[in-house]
Amino acid sequence: MPNRFLYIDDAPPDIRNATAGGLSRSGVVNVSAEEPMSWDVRINRILENSVNIDGVILDWRLTEESNRTGIGSEVGVVKYSAESLAQHLRFLATDGVLKDIPIVLCSANQGFKEHENRDSTGRDLFDVVYHKNAFVDRHEIIVQELNSLAEGYKFLQKGNDISWQAIFSNPENVEIDVRLIDNLATFLDNMVPHELVGFLLKEIIKKPGPLIDESILAARLGIDINASGDWTTLLETKINPYMRYDGLLSSGWTRWWADALIQWWKSEIHPTHPQLKAAKQRVKLLKEKTGLQNLVPAEKLKYCAETEFWTVCVATKKPLATSDGLRVLVSNVLPWQDEQFVSLYAILERINFDSYKLNPIEKDRLANLKKCFK
Repeated sequence: MPNRFLYIDDAPPDIRNATAGGLSRSGVVNVSAEEPMSWDVRINRILENSVNIDGVILDWRLTEESNRTGIGSEVGVVKYSAESLAQHLRFLATDGVLKDIPIVLCSANQGFKEHENRDSTGRDLFDVVYHKNAFVDRHEIIVQELNSLAEGYKFLQKGNDISWQAIFSNPENVEIDVRLIDNLATFLDNMVPHELVGFLLKEIIKKPGPLIDESILAARLGIDINASGDWTTLLETKINPYMRYDGLLSSGWTRWWADALIQWWKSEIHPTHPQLKAAKQRVKLLKEKTGLQNLVPAEKLKYCAETEFWTVCVATKKPLATSDGLRVLVSNVLPWQDEQFVSLYAILERINFDSYKLNPIEKDRLANLKKCFK
């Protein structure tokens, strides 16, 4: 049976239904659309149909269209925000009145991104936040993420005792920071699914540390993904069987164990730590050991000096040696998380400049670098 999401949007019915239909995939996710309703009507409707709802998708502005078109007039005046509704649903779930379900926020409003960057107070209420353009540009990925969220919530509410090993799907020979295990154990002891999912997604999956994404994986192997015809083959035959993350939410967010990558490299490729070798040396070794010849070394960004890549520039997603990067400001950095960096190239060219904030401790270094490259 597909996971069923309720999509609440104030747009005209044809647009609202088209969006819901676009997010649906037969046998996987079924999204049904409804207009905003008065507070009591909306809450009661969700409670009465809770058995048929596996997740909720909320438009950021629930009253924007209704103020202009009169939509929703037959079901009462809508005077609440998406954040208010999400907060109440979270309260009902914590209180045991409603089963815990994923809550997703979306918008096509031009001011949405600016508002989100400026005001993060309600961000923890939502599992994921999407701009509606992504419903087209990243359709398949978003469907997978929605399905993964719904399945994750169901897994956590099966009623059985769940261990941290079950959350991570029993990773073999992977060293995990004991402080991460302790934090996860606390969430498991208290077992509020949306809190555990939020912690896993926002502090482990989406931030580099024990788990890394494809761009960082490629950087640590020294490979240019776009230029390497054997990249997919390398993933499927050598990388994934040894180090792909198969735990909770892995069907929506593909990640790899960083520690397992180093172990695999030392046992299968070369005993020297990969970070000590330049990209061309890493790729040369990979070709020799795997027989895959269509692997191309990644090139360094402009203004960079090293190709001992170990991370990516947060603005360009291109490989970056930590010695060439400038640290970005990340709030509430946890002990198991890696530092994140931006390249001088991205700063000087103002690439995605609103997607990060430079750490203040890099102010003097940046000034000196600018002088060097004038």
